[in-house]
Amino acid sequence: MPFGSPWSEQFVRQLADKDVRSEFVADQVRARIAQLIRTLREQPDRGWTQTELGERAGKTQNVISRLEDPNYGKMSLQSLLDIAAAFDLPVWVDMPKWEEWFTLTADFPDQKTRRSGFDLESLVTQARRADEAPPIATSGAAAWAAAQSMSNLATGQRQLPPSPANANLLAISLNQASPEGARTAVGSAVSARNAAA
Repeated sequence: MPFGSPWSEQFVRQLADKDVRSEFVADQVRARIAQLIRTLREQPDRGWTQTELGERAGKTQNVISRLEDPNYGKMSLQSLLDIAAAFDLPVWVDMPKWEEWFTLTADFPDQKTRRSGFDLESLVTQARRADEAPPIATSGAAAWAAAQSMSNLATGQRQLPPSPANANLLAISLNQASPEGARTAVGSAVSARNAAA
């Protein structure tokens, strides 16, 4: 099955074999990451060479070449984080349900794919709009992870936190927090991180 192509009943039936399924997922993920790196590097407002991306990511041109090869299967999460940092972009990793995964993989990076780096003013504008919207319920685990990450940033820790015992209670308390309190917590965490750097 070509990368990012629609799926059929016949193809889904082939995925009943766990080995076929696992290899298919690995191929899709490797190809997507390789294509995304190349597409972002060649994006018209960047137009970077592999060497330029390598310099920004602290890698050699040869490493960038391997990362852009869909057949290279040894990319580490740290390398992906380094590449994302060079583009000034975040990384999001998920393990969705199969139905969601097929939909997500249909959106394969191509020459129309554009990603802008961190833009403080745009994000502040979005945050202001979010402050005006009514609060939404969040997953307890997601809220806990966000709070733990903020705490780790503030204290300079670089470790994975232990499993949350009271994630739902934390989510409720975070949902009841004022927007000003949230901004203060984020500002404090950023200030602490900058002071530690």
